[in-house]
Amino acid sequence: MRPNQVAPGPQPVTVLAQVDSGAWRSIFPKQIAYDLGIQDHELTQDPQGGSGVGSTFPVWMSTVPIAAGIAFFEPNPDGSERPWGPGFALEPGFTEHDAFLLGRADFFKAFTVIFDVDENGGGRFKLVPREAEPQ
Repeated sequence: MRPNQVAPGPQPVTVLAQVDSGAWRSIFPKQIAYDLGIQDHELTQDPQGGSGVGSTFPVWMSTVPIAAGIAFFEPNPDGSERPWGPGFALEPGFTEHDAFLLGRADFFKAFTVIFDVDENGGGRFKLVPREAEPQ
């Protein structure tokens, strides 16, 4: 898969992010907010901040809705993106750190995320769009 496409900016911003079942919310560097066209006045600092790997850090939330999607790594023959799965809303926190994490509060609402390890220690990772799941 290719990285998520996030928008509301004039151009989508492509990011390569890690699915993190330990992350409550998705987190991106603050620069991504600016790349999306989000202005400082549209960011509010979360009083609880963020925490991870034994540290705490400031986090800013956007008041601007962010639409996202996933695309395959391999583009179409004409070079355009090959979308995969449904579009979904992201409500990431933005931090001054170089973190690209997809967390439970938004990404896991759009997809069932499966981590599976076999008896030999091998594993697989699977994403199932929630809209494709039987009710």
